[in-house]
Amino acid sequence: MSSQTNTNDSPIRTLLSMPNFRFLWLSGCFDNICRWGDALILALLVFDISGSTFNVASIFVLRWVPMMLMAPISGFLSDHLNRKYLMMITRAASVLITIVILILLFSKSIEIWHLQILSFGLGLCYTMDFAARRTSIHDVAKSENMSTAMSLEIITNTFGKIAGPLFAGTLIATLGYTGAIILVLIFYATSLAFISLFKFEYTVTRIKVKDIKESVIIGFKAGFGNRMILGVFIGSIIYNGLAFSSEGIYPVIAEEHLNAGPFFTGLLISALGLGTLIGALVLTTIGNIQYQGRLFITGIFIQLLAALLFSLSDLYALSYLCLFLGGLGNSLFSSMQTSIIVIEADLKHRGSVLGTLGQCIGTCSMGGLIVGFWSNHFGATNAVGINGTLGITLLALLFVLSPLTRRPVQTHK
Repeated sequence: MSSQTNTNDSPIRTLLSMPNFRFLWLSGCFDNICRWGDALILALLVFDISGSTFNVASIFVLRWVPMMLMAPISGFLSDHLNRKYLMMITRAASVLITIVILILLFSKSIEIWHLQILSFGLGLCYTMDFAARRTSIHDVAKSENMSTAMSLEIITNTFGKIAGPLFAGTLIATLGYTGAIILVLIFYATSLAFISLFKFEYTVTRIKVKDIKESVIIGFKAGFGNRMILGVFIGSIIYNGLAFSSEGIYPVIAEEHLNAGPFFTGLLISALGLGTLIGALVLTTIGNIQYQGRLFITGIFIQLLAALLFSLSDLYALSYLCLFLGGLGNSLFSSMQTSIIVIEADLKHRGSVLGTLGQCIGTCSMGGLIVGFWSNHFGATNAVGINGTLGITLLALLFVLSPLTRRPVQTHK
């Protein structure tokens, strides 16, 4: 067994010695740079065109609506189809969408509704990739290395949260939106190239429409029948609906409240990624973690507290520190979220349960609508503060009622 032959190696070295894990990891790295970079590009472009905070929020909402509506289908397809081909299709579609954005920019005919539709398309690509990628990580890493594997996965995500906004803000300030989108296109194509090198034997089964409905039901039953997984679902709704959703209007706060230009807006947003990266690097040195629920709850609390403090800050440096702190919280939350799910869920239902988790993550789209509504009535900073306060209150209830902080994770075959 791999866990026996590599007992003298660190968990990181064991994973990175596997070519399949390296290909997944590198593909995810470029994909995440693009995802966080084009999110800032579209947000600033919409704000430049319309000057409306609500329109900026709508880009965020449409990016995440597919996750809420179609994540169970993503989980079902991940369980029944070749996951490599699913990941290749999503990356190829992202390349095509980026080409469309580039054509619209070159022709100077871009409209708000164009960006809203294309943002939805990019969100759909991410949704279809979500369960396939995470299940593939478990295929390669196995349960005993899963917490380390997810920490490395968070590193790729958070490196993207650093590099994406930084390159986007820098290129917008120097070369304009067209130059920024060209680099996004190159990186999406690179991500596609790496995932094409991934090799793994999958059992492909015939798909029937009724099977999709059954898969959705199984995902809910398997998840809600396990109190640890149920706690992760509820915590994910709190985090995504009230913390992550607020990030959609952070560029507006940077531009309007802190008077930052495109470069310093990108630098500020990248603080989230820097904090997450440092937190994830620390987690990779710990190895196997038994009480993962404790870190999961702590991570949500730190992120919500950081958002509340960010809403009260008038200084750029203090705002940067708040987002850095939020990134540290995100590293705890994100690493433990998927790890708890794939360890606690039955092997044959993991894709379905991850699909249900995707729906919980997708609630950030509704949170985006709410924060956009708060922004129009109370201002962007007050909207973030309201979400942070409400989230901490709900998290206190989860802390009391859930076994997440009291029970270690348990592996199920």
